[in-house]
Amino acid sequence: MNKCKKVLALLVVLVMLLPAVVVTANPLNSPEDNHIRKVLHMPMGTNEPYAEFNFQFELVGFGSTAANSAGRVACADASCVVVDCPGYFELIFGDEPAIDDLYVEFEPNMSATYRGVNADGTIYTWQEVLIDLDDIDWPHSGRFTFAITEEHDTNPDIDDCEYAFLSYSQAVYHMNVYVSNCADCDDGTCTIAGCTGLYIRYKTFYRIVDDAGEPEVPPVKVDAGEGEGGLAFTNIFVQTYDPCDGCGEDPCECDPDDKIDNASLYISKTVTGAGSQQQPFDFNLNLTIPSLLPDFIVVGGVNVPLLANGPFRAYLVEDGDVVLDASSDPVYIELNAGANTFQLRHNQSLHILGVPIGTVYNMIEVGDEDFAQSAVVVQGGATVAQTPAPDFGVVEASVLGSDDNLYVNNGLISNDTQNLNAVRVTNHFDFETPMGVFLNNLPFIGLVVLALGALGGLVALKVRKRGEAY
Repeated sequence: MNKCKKVLALLVVLVMLLPAVVVTANPLNSPEDNHIRKVLHMPMGTNEPYAEFNFQFELVGFGSTAANSAGRVACADASCVVVDCPGYFELIFGDEPAIDDLYVEFEPNMSATYRGVNADGTIYTWQEVLIDLDDIDWPHSGRFTFAITEEHDTNPDIDDCEYAFLSYSQAVYHMNVYVSNCADCDDGTCTIAGCTGLYIRYKTFYRIVDDAGEPEVPPVKVDAGEGEGGLAFTNIFVQTYDPCDGCGEDPCECDPDDKIDNASLYISKTVTGAGSQQQPFDFNLNLTIPSLLPDFIVVGGVNVPLLANGPFRAYLVEDGDVVLDASSDPVYIELNAGANTFQLRHNQSLHILGVPIGTVYNMIEVGDEDFAQSAVVVQGGATVAQTPAPDFGVVEASVLGSDDNLYVNNGLISNDTQNLNAVRVTNHFDFETPMGVFLNNLPFIGLVVLALGALGGLVALKVRKRGEAY
């Protein structure tokens, strides 16, 4: 029994001595939590991509605290001195404090993200990740400076795709961590209750380089507190509908039926009433591509034109099938950013491929006085405007009829659902002459008039002959 008591007493002594050799920062006295914010700027109508963003920490400087600026560096036992130290010194190899990479993941319709609208009409979404330093082993007290950067090219499915664009931030932040001895404050006399070894007294953050890679002169001090967003890395994301459901496949080589199922926008024409179903109608379509798009992306060190800038193939569909020419090739036209023209007749539609999400379009159907025009605008599968205009609340798109033309203004190509951005135009033949005579019946009316004239002449001739007989 006495032996067991001695062993137990020894264990108690060891446990009591253990905190004296621990040199990790004391979480009880750590400053407030700090966060990295990842921000995505996207055109209106864009959803978050499946993407991961990594943040790296590199130790780039270390030195004495402000209290020991003459070169005195307090160690764990508050006894050592670095002679002639100019403020920075080399650590023994293997003693560098290391911070693991942090990462943020995005996926469509994430509830953890925060959204808003920028002044230029683009949208932004963001997430934050905690910088956790509680388990870092600090070799001694002093100032430790870490450079925080974003790793590039972490999303190959997007990075190498001509139908999407994702930028990476070139920003560089410096995080200064000031580590002190629990028993060695500025005046060398104070102590912190419950503190043993080292603790993080405070941290400061500075932006050294901005998102575009431009140095900040002087560096900008930022607030990295939770919800403050000072330590932010901002990326741009723009996407389009991939016509062939895969960036590795040539979009011009896949089956035309697959193309129309993945159209960015389609415009259809229906003629009702007694009007000719063979009559073509003229359309003007203006496409405004998102300004966030660059002219090219870099793939394997080579500049590749971004197909999301156009030209865009638009396939003609009639009665649900892609129209083929005499050589059995699908009929298409090419549209560009800016003004375009085309024609449609009854039961035809134009399926436009590869237009970036967030593109705004304005469409005009040139009017015909014999037809009454109407249209329904569908955005992401939901009707957002039509004539006659119901109450859809506040929407961007609008349909107007004036000057005998039909106008669709501020239509938006949204990526909520593929092939469900549409303008469905209906023309109803509804024309009467001022006298109430239909022009289409004029040939028959002429025959009736001629017959009545002949009958009248015959009657007059008989009356004349009868008069001569008397």
